[in-house]
Amino acid sequence: MPVTRDELNDLDIEISVLTPMRHIKSLDEFELHRHGIYIKKGYRSGTFLPQVADEVNWTKEEFVGHCSQDKAGLGWDGWKDAELYVYEAIVF
Repeated sequence: MPVTRDELNDLDIEISVLTPMRHIKSLDEFELHRHGIYIKKGYRSGTFLPQVADEVNWTKEEFVGHCSQDKAGLGWDGWKDAELYVYEAIVF
């Protein structure tokens, strides 16, 4: 539903400026809470911003698994044979 006029005072707007993405070969290159993840396989892709890690209590593997399954639609382990990219976010 669209935001109503009555809800405007309760909104917090956050803008994330993303750094250029860097292709990684291994999950060892991904740092939870520092990096966002972008997963791409064929026409499917999904991403989680770095700050998502601050909102949930997931391990690195859970973070990537949820992104793969919930965002990219590749299944829990779909990231294992997908292209992986990391980036950082400058948040305003």
